[in-house]
Amino acid sequence: MKYFSRITADHWTAKNKLEAAAHQLAYEMDRKLIPDHNVKEFLKLFQDEMNKLCMSFPRCKPLHFSWNKGYNKKWNEWWIYCDGVFHMSLFEVKET
Repeated sequence: MKYFSRITADHWTAKNKLEAAAHQLAYEMDRKLIPDHNVKEFLKLFQDEMNKLCMSFPRCKPLHFSWNKGYNKKWNEWWIYCDGVFHMSLFEVKET
């Protein structure tokens, strides 16, 4: 099984340099094909990069970054949130 990362909402305007950097990071992590066994690694890398950004901009209010497994049992997906900056999903790729 594989997952495809895709930004699902990014219509917010950055209020500071930290939010702008986080938005840029989301675009770097967007449209990636991730094997099932690497999903946790992908999420951990994303979290680590967000933490580095928060440390790089100490005068800005830290961003709330989180992820969770989708609630719908029919679809196998992960939801990634950076409140006020972007939302991203990891969608299960189905082969035909």
